[in-house]
Amino acid sequence: MFGNLITTSYEKDGQIKHLYSIQCINAKSYCPGIDGETIGQYTGMEDRKGDMIFEGDLFKIGAEENIFEVRFCEGCFLAYENCKQVGILGELPTGICLVIGNIYDNPELLKSEQDVQREKN
Repeated sequence: MFGNLITTSYEKDGQIKHLYSIQCINAKSYCPGIDGETIGQYTGMEDRKGDMIFEGDLFKIGAEENIFEVRFCEGCFLAYENCKQVGILGELPTGICLVIGNIYDNPELLKSEQDVQREKN
């Protein structure tokens, strides 16, 4: 889902709680109950297929097998590989980038070869 984020806050048992929902763009639909941990901001960029790139997306560059993650940090969208910053998203050749998933729906794509071997043993 993507659209306008709506946040409702309330107090319960002395703690502030937040509820998130999405008002869809170009539609009159409304999606309540969004998991706050999965909210990602649009980067303003698209991959080579024209798909929008969001914070939390996973992508490849060209024919490389490396998988990069989009993170937002200190006012900038950054590309990470194996938990290390490798560049600023806006400086990467997004025209050859391909979004292959995201960290919420496809966390297995971030597993290193070592992680896969450990799971097999």
